Amino acid sequence: MVYRWQTSQDQQVYQALRELAAAGFRVALKDVGDSNYPLELFSEVELEAIVVAEKLVVDALDNEKKRKLLLGLKGLCDQMNFRLEADRIDSREKLELLTDLGCHVLQGNFLTRPIPLDQFWDYKRKLDNRRS
Repeated sequence: MVYRWQTSQDQQVYQALRELAAAGFRVALKDVGDSNYPLELFSEVELEAIVVAEKLVVDALDNEKKRKLLLGLKGLCDQMNFRLEADRIDSREKLELLTDLGCHVLQGNFLTRPIPLDQFWDYKRKLDNRRS
């Protein structure tokens, strides 16, 4: 997961990320919308996902232009075969905005609090039973 872009050595970074992807690592960009990733990165590296910045989601709750920006990111992800993900979902408003948008992966305390590992499989089994 790439968190911040702070380099002038783009080609070296692209190559390192390509090598990681070729070795089977899944590459995702974190905080898209609140970081300074060069657009070229989206076509130079095999990305698995982009994770929307929480600030962009919060701003989009009451700003039409920010919602359109999120919609544009969703379209980019669809065209480039990336997943659009969001974390830090801590309110119904954020959940509704992102599900309406068609976000592929959501996580956060509104959906479920962190679960100790020894309780995880019971929790998963209960979810699976609800779905069937």
